[in-house]
Amino acid sequence: MEYSDLTIYLTDDCNFHCSYCYQTHSHNRLDTIQIQRGLNFFLPRLKEESYIKFYGGEPLLAFETIEETVHLVNKKNVQLQKTIHFGITTNGSLITDSILQFLQVHGFLINLSYDGLAQDHTRENQSRSHIVSIIHDILNVPGISLKTNSVFTPQTVGLLSRSMEDITEMGVPSCSLALDTFQPWSDKALFMLDKQLTLLGQYLLSNYKRFQNIPVTNFRKRIGKGIYICMAGQDRMVIAPDGRIWGCFMFVDFDQSQKNPSFAHDYCFGKLKDFQANYDQMSKRIRSNYSKLRMNNFYTSTKTCGLCPNLTRCRVCPVEAAFSSFTLREIPLWRCAISKIISRHNLLFWEAIKKQYGMEAYFSGR
Repeated sequence: MEYSDLTIYLTDDCNFHCSYCYQTHSHNRLDTIQIQRGLNFFLPRLKEESYIKFYGGEPLLAFETIEETVHLVNKKNVQLQKTIHFGITTNGSLITDSILQFLQVHGFLINLSYDGLAQDHTRENQSRSHIVSIIHDILNVPGISLKTNSVFTPQTVGLLSRSMEDITEMGVPSCSLALDTFQPWSDKALFMLDKQLTLLGQYLLSNYKRFQNIPVTNFRKRIGKGIYICMAGQDRMVIAPDGRIWGCFMFVDFDQSQKNPSFAHDYCFGKLKDFQANYDQMSKRIRSNYSKLRMNNFYTSTKTCGLCPNLTRCRVCPVEAAFSSFTLREIPLWRCAISKIISRHNLLFWEAIKKQYGMEAYFSGR
């Protein structure tokens, strides 16, 4: 079995207290010994081109561990000769010139959590101006790839379109939007989401006319027809702060919040040493559970998703939905409505691209 993505979940501690955060913050940290054992096991099993990502909490709270880990990876990779890309998800507040230099030297992809005009409402108060200056600093450093991720709540969704426009106009080449789905969305909030995506689609069409690119990743590709399959535990793995192995960091966070022994039994590969000792048997059993996480196996309170006419255009993270429904694979009705709204606006955008710029531009969105 080969993996394309290994996440090192350094700590569940964080220096921010975001209003929508679902993580259970503590001071757990993954130590270098556990990381070294993990690298010894996973590096030979990574694909020839693969990704190692650092995650938290706020991973820059453990920057020295990141430095040590990158050194270990590069040292061990001398013999393996694989193409390994490094990435980090961070709120950006702890980035300094020396950290930027390190990230530049090692060609990091920075996934910066920044909520645009909603930043001071949903993240740390008075943090927006500082993060904007950090974004400009990153954009002026060659060798670093930057992507932003912005989260909007039912209370801040009215800022969605202007925020994404603002981020694009700053020169961020790749930005994505996400929605706080850990609280219910009212009909009023869903109506506002629909309106904001209409405005954003119009802006992206004008942007495409100017630059022939689509910076907002949610619109960058057409949502093709096909049944969504969660790839957690299939081609990606994560080492949690307590040293246990999971298929995705979302599963780590859900386990911490629910404390349900049966969930860990079904989706945790165990401590690294146990995983190594029983790799074939344990991997087969747990991966079988992950392989069932397909949209046609999900359901709402009214019907199974397999009967939905929107099935092949729907993309819902099963754990994200479970934070609201408290049951893996159950999708709240309002989350179902969000998926349909996003799917419809993606379709409308690409139909407009086809109408204005022809079939060649349309098919480039595959």
